[in-house]
Amino acid sequence: MLGFMRKKRNSWLVILAFAVIIFVFVLGYGVAPSPDNPSKAVVASVDGTPIYYDEYSNMYNRQVEYYRATLKDQFSEEFLERLNVRGQVLNSLVERVLILHAAKDEKLRVAEVELQERILSEPVFQKDGVFDKGTYYSVLERNRLNPAMYEESLKNDLLVNKMRNSVVSKVALSSEDIKKAFYDDFRDTSYEYVKITPASFASIVTTSDAEEKKFFEKMGQEFLIPTQVRVLSAFISRGSLSAKVKVGAEAISSYYEKNKMQYTKQKEVKASHILIRPKKGDDPTAERDKARVAAEGILANARSGGNFAKLAKEHSEDPGSGQKGGDLGWFGRGMMVRLFEDSAFSLGKGKISDLVETEYGFHIIKVIDIKEAKVVSLKEATPAIRTRLLAGEAETEGRTIMATLYDVFNSGGSDDKEVARLVEEAKSRGVTAKATGLFSANTSSEEVVRNEKLKQSAFNLESGSVSGTLDTKEGFYILKILERIEPHVPPFADVAVEVRDALRGVKATEAAEKQAENILDKLKKGESFAELLKAEKLSSSTTKFFTKVSGFIPEVGAYVGDREGFFDLKPEAPYFKEVLDHRGDFYVFKLKEVREVKDALFAEKKASFGEELLSKKKQEAVVDWLDELRSSSEIIENEQYL
Repeated sequence: MLGFMRKKRNSWLVILAFAVIIFVFVLGYGVAPSPDNPSKAVVASVDGTPIYYDEYSNMYNRQVEYYRATLKDQFSEEFLERLNVRGQVLNSLVERVLILHAAKDEKLRVAEVELQERILSEPVFQKDGVFDKGTYYSVLERNRLNPAMYEESLKNDLLVNKMRNSVVSKVALSSEDIKKAFYDDFRDTSYEYVKITPASFASIVTTSDAEEKKFFEKMGQEFLIPTQVRVLSAFISRGSLSAKVKVGAEAISSYYEKNKMQYTKQKEVKASHILIRPKKGDDPTAERDKARVAAEGILANARSGGNFAKLAKEHSEDPGSGQKGGDLGWFGRGMMVRLFEDSAFSLGKGKISDLVETEYGFHIIKVIDIKEAKVVSLKEATPAIRTRLLAGEAETEGRTIMATLYDVFNSGGSDDKEVARLVEEAKSRGVTAKATGLFSANTSSEEVVRNEKLKQSAFNLESGSVSGTLDTKEGFYILKILERIEPHVPPFADVAVEVRDALRGVKATEAAEKQAENILDKLKKGESFAELLKAEKLSSSTTKFFTKVSGFIPEVGAYVGDREGFFDLKPEAPYFKEVLDHRGDFYVFKLKEVREVKDALFAEKKASFGEELLSKKKQEAVVDWLDELRSSSEIIENEQYL
């Protein structure tokens, strides 16, 4: 995939990762906040330093757009709420201020030369691999930023990074630390366990009428009947509407002339490329020269008859296209970085470009095929235009019919006689209408519930009211609410059976947990596992071998990777200290067998494991440090602005 090249070619993402904090300053997504242009609304303050609404809003909108672009059709407002994106954004801004305050207390500074080096090294400000002042001012102007605003924000970013390095520089691991952690994580263990289920007590627990009524008094909300509605639903399909309307040749011709630009196909090329990126190092110029030399060698090979697709698979550093032989598919103007597309569109079919340098590195481009620009004739465009115009006419017709039906439904009553009359009124207009029984928002068998737009309308309307025309993929709806029953707790007599079953379920669960706790308590006092199970008429099972790093008990499906002490059991003290409650069942675990890590495996994995462990420890150090900063700071959040 060419996500890093398509469309975002004029955007620049500066990401400073501060462990779990990521503050994003993006060119191309609105004006960044500045002291010269603050919103009066303050969403939060940190020890008196305000965080303005503009700053919060810009960052929130960028985050939403990121999720929208990433998730596409799966994006929803519910997803944002589940993820608590508003809270995450505010948290990031608060922590950024905390870090900047800490940096000030530590008297950390960013020298002008550091700021200049950072700006000079950014590819987006370069022309032919060298910083260009005109490009710099042009990029900032396009993004409505002045140099002072941008440089102040970038200076703060560098200061945040310095503070991070100051915190994590104190974190270190010895060889023994790494070895111990590795052996703890990758040691194979198996366990003997007994599973106690509430179902085994279901037939022996009993409840009295008094207990059930008392339980109902306490837990009545658990038996709440949600909002219910009874609806008269009227529907006309797009297909039936299309059959009612016609589109003549004159209308098609007129549309074609007015929208001729739509029927001019721009030139497209199908191309492959090989990308060689300069490595990161202390000397960017030297690394750039190395990348150029490597790319020139590959280019010579390709031009001398080498298999381009094979070379791309072997050498390309574009993660999306490399393993596809460099294939980029078809693209037109405006879809790629300017220098890249200029080269691609200047080549003939089957030709290979010279080296093309962009901010991503050195490209070798091969044009596989070309579709020249052309104008689609009226004859060729007619089927698509007819379909479009028919859809428009059908929509107009549908809305007109439903508008008249709305008046009829709105003036009608809700009794059976009136409903029958309204159904006939709808039928006379070619609209299908039917009345439902009472249903709730969870009744998935109801057509109204299965469509989110219809469901929202049905449960937001009062009894007797009528919705406007509801436009769906299938056609047009109108809903009349015939009856609405608000949420309520029913009388005990109506749910007595459900109350009894629920109370017995609670008692069975309590009995199962109590038995598991009693067994564990006796085992800790020295009783034999086998004898105890025999006395309790229970049987045990044994897990397969698994490790702390995998964390999941294979046969149970429970995650115990973060359970303190679970993987530290010894033969002389083999019982896990607590009963494990998983999906309503209760488990008691006894260490069965341990298989130690082989030294050869540690020797093989030591370097990479050590790096991962150090990174984890650094993240933990940052989180702990930020918690300390929070606890000693006055943070005020104004939720009304979120």
